[in-house]
Amino acid sequence: MALSTDISNNIMFLQSSISIGAIKDLGTRTPELLAKIDIPRQKLYYLEQKGFIKPQKTTIGEKEFREYSDEDVKKVEYIWKYLKKGFKYKIAYAKAMDELLNPQLNLLPPVGKSEG
Repeated sequence: MALSTDISNNIMFLQSSISIGAIKDLGTRTPELLAKIDIPRQKLYYLEQKGFIKPQKTTIGEKEFREYSDEDVKKVEYIWKYLKKGFKYKIAYAKAMDELLNPQLNLLPPVGKSEG
């Protein structure tokens, strides 16, 4: 009986190890994103709640993990830049998307200013 229990426990351990390994390959996890961008967790989750980002969610046992794609990480980075400048969420999102979709806009000098 003990052998059967040991085998069963080993199988469950291997399954959870495989799942955890898969999570590492999916994308950026919440703690890594928070450290990289220095955005408060509540603001990050609010961006998700409003649909501005859509992290992949994986459940292992009783825990749920969020994994952010490279695209989501960039969105958060740009949205946070505009939120820190005082823009409201919708405007910050719109400006971030403009900048992400039109990177050439960043190369232009500000309107009304001439170069050198």
